Amino acid sequence: MRKVLPILTLLLFAVALVLPLSEPQSVEGQAATEALTTDNDAKTDDLFNGFGARGTPIEECVNGTGGCEQSFALLDHGSWNVVRLAFLDSLSRRFPDGIRHGFHVDIRTLRGSLGLYSGKDANCCPSRTADFSLRLRGRSLEMVSLELRRAN
Repeated sequence: MRKVLPILTLLLFAVALVLPLSEPQSVEGQAATEALTTDNDAKTDDLFNGFGARGTPIEECVNGTGGCEQSFALLDHGSWNVVRLAFLDSLSRRFPDGIRHGFHVDIRTLRGSLGLYSGKDANCCPSRTADFSLRLRGRSLEMVSLELRRAN
């Protein structure tokens, strides 16, 4: 009897596990069109300033240069398109020869920064930092605001 009790307990436990899985669950009266839906891509796009599920940053770094840059791509109708960095063109016109190395943009906030060099700055050490905010307009990242500060 002492040997039968553990075996019987194990057998009942196995039956209790298998029984609920063996019975089909009825979904009668439920149609796929009745399911609640949301436009998650649109909400994600709003959260990520238009990039959302359709966009991605690509960081590019070259050893020894002291900086990295980013490229951005948007998925539009099944194909990837490069995003124009209009903000970088604006900064280059405003500060000729001031951008020697890279920049970084946080895709979630579309805020970024880069080092600004004057003619006397060593390659390692920009004298100023440009902090900026951007917006996505079509396939172009445009500058909305710019603040300059002394580099650390």
